[in-house]
Amino acid sequence: IVREPLKRVEDGEILIKARYWTVDPYMRVYPKAYKFELPMTMMGASLCDVLESKHPQYPVGCKVITYSGWRDMHVLHPEKRYPEYGTGIHSMPRVKKAIDIPDHLSETILLNTVGAAGLTGWMGFINLLKPQPGETVVV
Repeated sequence: IVREPLKRVEDGEILIKARYWTVDPYMRVYPKAYKFELPMTMMGASLCDVLESKHPQYPVGCKVITYSGWRDMHVLHPEKRYPEYGTGIHSMPRVKKAIDIPDHLSETILLNTVGAAGLTGWMGFINLLKPQPGETVVV
């Protein structure tokens, strides 16, 4: 574990605190495939609370999903791309507001069931398995 000082929040930036992180299959090969420098902050999505904000679209108290890696707290600009997380379409962190979910559901579904893992499973099920009416599928 590495401790890093937090920088001050500047115009356009937000301070986030992670509540949950993902552990997904892509995380194993992504650093090598995109030639990231080691050591590095482990990448992955996280559900975070905005603790401080100088960005009009991300007020204090809102929840965001970001690909800023396994960090407890982080200051970032939601529209900025950081070279240590790749370039082009694979650059990170991408930040988006978390959708509201019913109170009886766990917030973790935002990272799994309705997140990248759930979308991957659904796409594979629909596009590869191509279930037909009358078939029985056991999962």
